Amino acid sequence: GRLCPIAEDPRVTRVTASDFDAYFAAAVAMYTEELDENPLESNPYGYRRYVKTLIETGRAFGIIEDGEVLFKADLGAVGGGVAQVQGVWVAPKLRGRGLAAPAMATVTNTVVRSGRTASLYVNDFNTPAIATYRRCGYTDRGMFTTVLY
Repeated sequence: GRLCPIAEDPRVTRVTASDFDAYFAAAVAMYTEELDENPLESNPYGYRRYVKTLIETGRAFGIIEDGEVLFKADLGAVGGGVAQVQGVWVAPKLRGRGLAAPAMATVTNTVVRSGRTASLYVNDFNTPAIATYRRCGYTDRGMFTTVLY
């Protein structure tokens, strides 16, 4: 993979167990917004365990200030020379201010420096996210459809 061509945000770090509550709240907000379903209603213990595992394995990244998550991203599937970035979220009050691209640069470059290619999926209607990912050097490789049932 290639390094992201824009400056990284040095505030992005791997999330630690001490930030679990704040990160978990942001993860729930992201999931609910993205899938229009609250994971605490559909899978409360499983989702909590999943987020805890992301943190414990060093696959959760964030900007956390004064106990509040401003940005988050996770590495989902990791293997075969690739790491899939997922769960990317910016606190609603900070959207549109240019926070996402430098933060994504940090996550992307962390993946690339580990010897892996960074990949991700994005909904075709999420034009702000697509613009951010393109600024970070991501390119379209194909399209797919997810069917939820």
